[in-house]
Amino acid sequence: MRVASSVRAICKSCRVHRRHGVLRVTCKHSPKHKQRQG
Repeated sequence: MRVASSVRAICKSCRVHRRHGVLRVTCKHSPKHKQRQG
């Protein structure tokens, strides 16, 4: 999982959602796109 100061959707199957005040990106198509803001 990539931890970055700014996160965004990389491909069409990426989903951006906020969990407990933390922005997260999950992707079923390619799990390499998983990100967390921190």
